[in-house]
Amino acid sequence: MISTVKYRWVFFILIWAGVFYLTNRNSDTILDILNNRSRIEILRLDKEFWQRNFDNIAKVLYQQKSLYHEIESLKLGQVAFNDEIKQLVSESGLNDLSLKMDAKQQSQGDSIPVHISFRGPLKGGIEALSRIRIEFPFLSFQKVGILPESQTGETKFDIFVNYRYKFVTGQGQQVHDQQ
Repeated sequence: MISTVKYRWVFFILIWAGVFYLTNRNSDTILDILNNRSRIEILRLDKEFWQRNFDNIAKVLYQQKSLYHEIESLKLGQVAFNDEIKQLVSESGLNDLSLKMDAKQQSQGDSIPVHISFRGPLKGGIEALSRIRIEFPFLSFQKVGILPESQTGETKFDIFVNYRYKFVTGQGQQVHDQQ
């Protein structure tokens, strides 16, 4: 009789151990399913976000890229910049262009202070300033001086900007160590 009671208790304990084991295993399976569903939902929402905002993201990346003049060397960048400014000033009917870049006084590792000055009619100078702001987004204006000259009837413009640049290779990839 003692042995049958013993066997019943062992059988009873084994049944309940099986119940606890299966319950624990089912709980783990349910948690795995819930985690997978949440991951799938996150990926779906992420994909939807990228699809919905693709145009805006592209615009922001383009604007960010335009904040730096991508050049292969500092000298080539300066020559190209000088030519573009000279062309813009001459198209605006201005004269006495003076452009001074001081590569030795880099305000940061990726910008150079530049002093641009020219003379001409006020309207042409304002138009040139507006075009510089639009066509050269990599220039950061620091100070703009507009001084009318009573003897000649012209206006002298003194502009101080930071010329921001990035070194790139021939394939258009940014280079960090070259300077």
